Amino acid sequence: MASPIQQLNAMRLLSANWDGYGAAVPEGPVIELAGEFVGLIEALLRNRAVDAAIVHVSPTRIGGVLIEWEDAATHHEVDISPDQSFGFLHLNKATRQIETRKLLPGDRGEDHLLVTVLGCTSNDSRYADAPNLFRYAWRERAARK
Repeated sequence: MASPIQQLNAMRLLSANWDGYGAAVPEGPVIELAGEFVGLIEALLRNRAVDAAIVHVSPTRIGGVLIEWEDAATHHEVDISPDQSFGFLHLNKATRQIETRKLLPGDRGEDHLLVTVLGCTSNDSRYADAPNLFRYAWRERAARK
């Protein structure tokens, strides 16, 4: 089976209507962003003390990229849209509870920033911390210019 990065590179060869139903082709920036995210996920999964998860990627009909993986407890899906926003879906296999979120990248002119908040004890605390992390990251970025 091709690696996720090989699958992403193959998406560059797709043509319009690749599925026979009018599907759009993922553009280069979306594929590159997906590659960066896949690298992050694979690195995180390598460092976990549980069984390794296999990451799958596929193009979406609207020109985005879908990234999927699962572990014993949860099925995860991340949909990167053509506008480079992220949609997350997490399915708890035991309870069948589904959580979804949408994350928009931060833009300031030519600069782009995407933050991920890890280590929170709840989704509420994660969403409370995200704006603070964005503010901190933009402040640090401005100080280094």
